[in-house]
Amino acid sequence: MDDIAREIRERTTESFLDFLILNKLANSPSISADELMDFVHHKLKVSLSLGILYSHLYYLEKSGLVYEDHESKKHVRVRTVYKITQKGKEKIDLARKHKSVFQCLIDPILE
Repeated sequence: MDDIAREIRERTTESFLDFLILNKLANSPSISADELMDFVHHKLKVSLSLGILYSHLYYLEKSGLVYEDHESKKHVRVRTVYKITQKGKEKIDLARKHKSVFQCLIDPILE
């Protein structure tokens, strides 16, 4: 049973990773890819590959929902972080408003 639960968590997380990233960024000023990986692992007990995470970040960036920023100290680049755009905030606000739609998608699958 644990294998089935793990598989469901992994597939669901990957399917909704864009929304998970946007939601996390809506509640944080910025976050690095490593911090996102840690967040997903600790919150959902799912280990993502960097390739999957970066492909979602790339999609979100190309869609104008997030952007890369480079934190620096004394003019030396320290790390790349991601921040949410106004368009990204609007999208996650709309998803939160209509979160019952997600439930409606899952219910018929599990009936």
